[in-house]
Amino acid sequence: MLAAKARATRSDPPKFLCVLRAFAANPIPVSARMDDRMATLPTPSTRILEDTDKQLEKPFQLILLDDDHHTYQYVIAMLAAVFHYGPEKGFAIACVVDSQGQAILMTGSRDEVELKQQLVHAFGPDPLMEQSAGSMTAIIEQLD
Repeated sequence: MLAAKARATRSDPPKFLCVLRAFAANPIPVSARMDDRMATLPTPSTRILEDTDKQLEKPFQLILLDDDHHTYQYVIAMLAAVFHYGPEKGFAIACVVDSQGQAILMTGSRDEVELKQQLVHAFGPDPLMEQSAGSMTAIIEQLD
C-alpha cells in the first residue's frame, strides 16, 4: 500500500508548479501592478524631507596624554571606572600612552566626549605615586 502511494506522489507535479501554472493562467492585471513611479510617491501618512543638505557634525576624539605622575595600575583602574574597559584593554591603552605619548580613549559626539573628559579629570591623583598631584590630562580633538 505504501509503495502504491509513493508511486502516485512521484507522478504528481510539485505544488509550487501548480501555483505557477495557476498564476500563468490568471496573471495580475497591469493596472494592479506597482511600477517604479508609484513606489516613490508619498502616501498621506508620509512626507518628503527637503532638508537633505544639512551636514552631520564630525565626530570628536578623547585623547589621553602621557605624564610621569601616574602608574599603569592607575590608568587601568581609571579606564575601568570611567569607560568600563576590561583590564586587558586598560593595560593595552596604558602601554600605548606610555610608548607614544597619547592614546585615543573614545570617539563620539561632542557631548559624549566632554562628559568622559570631565570624568577622567575628576578621577583624582594616583595614590601609588607621591608626586601625583591630580588626574591625568585628556584633550578633545575634532576629526577632519
